[in-house]
Amino acid sequence: MSSQPGTIHHYSTSNPKLIAFEHTLSASNDAPPNYLLFIGGMGDGLNSVPIVSHLSPHIPSTWRLIEVLTTSSYIGWGTGSLKRDVEEISLAVGYFRAQATPDVKIVVMGHSTGSQDVLQYTLTMANEGEMVEKLDGAILQAPVSDRESIAQSTDRTTYLTSLTFADSFRASGQGEDVMPLSLRPGFEDTPVSAERWYSITAPLHPVTKQPQGADDFFSSDILPETLNTTFGHIPTDLSLLVLYSGSDQHVPGRVDKEALVARWKDACKAKWSSKGGIVKGADHAMKDVTADVIADFVSRVTGFLGDVSGGGEAATTEESGAQKEPKEPGPKISIKEAAERAPGTVLEETPSHQETASPSPSPTPAPSATGPTIIETPSSPPPAASSSETNEESANALKPTEIEEAAIRPSEVEETEMETSVPPQESEESMPEGAKVDPVVKKALETEVKEVREGKGVEEEVALAEKENSEK
Repeated sequence: MSSQPGTIHHYSTSNPKLIAFEHTLSASNDAPPNYLLFIGGMGDGLNSVPIVSHLSPHIPSTWRLIEVLTTSSYIGWGTGSLKRDVEEISLAVGYFRAQATPDVKIVVMGHSTGSQDVLQYTLTMANEGEMVEKLDGAILQAPVSDRESIAQSTDRTTYLTSLTFADSFRASGQGEDVMPLSLRPGFEDTPVSAERWYSITAPLHPVTKQPQGADDFFSSDILPETLNTTFGHIPTDLSLLVLYSGSDQHVPGRVDKEALVARWKDACKAKWSSKGGIVKGADHAMKDVTADVIADFVSRVTGFLGDVSGGGEAATTEESGAQKEPKEPGPKISIKEAAERAPGTVLEETPSHQETASPSPSPTPAPSATGPTIIETPSSPPPAASSSETNEESANALKPTEIEEAAIRPSEVEETEMETSVPPQESEESMPEGAKVDPVVKKALETEVKEVREGKGVEEEVALAEKENSEK
């Protein structure tokens, strides 16, 4: 057990629970600092992510490393939303910007689900009328799909039942109610609302193939046209570093990581840093990695910070040096709406039961009247469970290629009224009073989920599935 010296900042004048911890760095000097703000993922809190301890001894002397705690830290994410996180992160950015010189640089780094917060923040910056503080750079570290991670480590029946339950609660106006313990596998110690569960687990819409969950930015099956409304909508003057762990245990084995990151890069019009890409040998939180992997990771981050503060390379050029062809800008999305419906869904409005939007944060919140407090905080993680440890793969886990996230193919969906019946294990009597299950979702749950094989038609898939069943 060891301690980490640092400074506690109260970055909100109205909520004393919102704090940020500034690490005392041996290499820092008296020059006006720039700030790297770190946002953890599910279950994370102060000093709970190894990445921070890897970085802190190597942060450039003109930078300060800050861990930002939001209402969603520790177990708070289960009843939170990206919209609330963005508002609170903006308060923190404004707090540190108010203390600094006009030319200060601020970069926000998100780990795991924190990457969703960071991407949502950059989209908010891009939308006119959305009041959030400006960033100079953004880092997405281990930006994995919660949906695909949960699907690969969860019993199929439980997964589909939890989706039905969550959607029925949302439809009946009970989206903020907590899911039953048995229907949030891997997160038994975290209260998770039906709205947030649906946000992180909902499959692509079976007809439009658009994400239905507000958190669904990083799934491997998201179409290029949707990526144009997310990665393609990041402000063009923002520097972006994407660090995808090459041995991330929360990514299904079927996912081609190189190709996935390449699709993001292709959609992105921001200053995509060449220091990003696949960090070979890195696991989700850089917990069980070699010194060489840590050195590689640290050099990428510190190099990126140097580029941001010094105006160096963080370019949108291809490896050959040729400029990318200009693309038509994707349609703008209101982030208040995006927090309530699927990111990238621009075809039609869908009903939502998100909490009422709170007023936008002040652009430049003043420092707390009490000022920062010097403390020492334990470096060992708190007892709250982290997504890096809770989603162990179960013996009855869904086959990654089998799930197609419970979505049925467009050819199997009637555009007119369709006959539906509730699956035997989910009768209408078991649903809350007044609850109605979306017909498309209900049809999807009744349809046998088949393995999706690229290049094969429906008939070939059915024939192949029958052959496999006969061999078992």
